Amino acid sequence: MLAPLLGDDPVFGRMNDLGLEAFFEETKLNEARQKVASWREGFLLVVGVGAAIVSPEADVLVYADLARWEIQARQRRN
Repeated sequence: MLAPLLGDDPVFGRMNDLGLEAFFEETKLNEARQKVASWREGFLLVVGVGAAIVSPEADVLVYADLARWEIQARQRRN
């Protein structure tokens, strides 16, 4: 899917219009969306890449990120 956009150098690709949804299987994404939509009781926590795509009308959306250099520094400190 990305080969035409990467060209000869896999580090430097070309700008494109691919969205995150393009990387999910449509049937599985729809199944997950239906499961979220039909949830009626208790809390439902959707975690991971694409959580906002699976549950676009969430009451609370939290984005957490950790810079690569921070991960490396923590690893060096054990």
